[in-house]
Amino acid sequence: MGRLSRKLRNYGWYRHLTGRQEPEIYTLFFDGAHERIVSRFLADPDRDWSNVDLHFILASLAETGQDVSSLARRIAPPIAPGDFQAVVDAQLAAEMSDEQPGILSQPRFVHKSVYAAAIGLKAGKRHFIETGTFTGQSLYSISALFGHLSTVEASPDLYKAANALFEATNTKNITTRLGDTREFLKALPADYMNDAVIFLDAHFSSGVTSRLYGECPQIDELKIVIERAPGAIVVVDDMRTMTGKNGYPDLYQVLGALPNTMRAQFSFDQLILMGKDRAVVPGFP
Repeated sequence: MGRLSRKLRNYGWYRHLTGRQEPEIYTLFFDGAHERIVSRFLADPDRDWSNVDLHFILASLAETGQDVSSLARRIAPPIAPGDFQAVVDAQLAAEMSDEQPGILSQPRFVHKSVYAAAIGLKAGKRHFIETGTFTGQSLYSISALFGHLSTVEASPDLYKAANALFEATNTKNITTRLGDTREFLKALPADYMNDAVIFLDAHFSSGVTSRLYGECPQIDELKIVIERAPGAIVVVDDMRTMTGKNGYPDLYQVLGALPNTMRAQFSFDQLILMGKDRAVVPGFP
């Protein structure tokens, strides 16, 4: 089993989202067992599958060249702007009532893309930029909150799956790219980046994720963003993995890439960086 799969089991992320003890569909997907997922779904298509499972099933259907349109109609719609604050408040309340040791611990209830979106919206940002699309589920869930969203994925298979989701759900305000995150960030208009929250989540996590352009390009990504978009809000995900091992930078290297004029805060396994704009971090004064 991949490193990420083990961590998700250990921290109970999937259990809290689905109510099940074992992330069966997720584990199969992460191991690339798309045919098994499709077979399981087709054997019981009317089952009350969780929304999380439906996303992985749709991705597996896309990977195996099957139609996803009917399944897409069963997927929960994106969070509506009018409901968003209540969603954030509920996640934060649950997280705060379940304190655990370590400021870089994986959150149990807070969904990280939702938290990054909340930070950006509090700062008045109109767009969302993501590195590391995966299946597109996270970006899709917040797509109604921003004028435009951009994402890049290194894995051709995951890129195909995410595009299938966005096309089947008629999501028009997301632009996807396949390739190196660094080239993607260099190509985006600077004014667009400065009006965005930039969510850096591209790193190899074993399983179906890609190491085509390196294990963890976040130092290079940070340098590009700082140079091109000093007004952006930047959220670096999965800081607990920055150990200096397996091709990842260590925490000192990440912080050493930042200018001393930049404001920074750690929250829920994320490094939140503020340039000339001051972000209001949800749940904190």
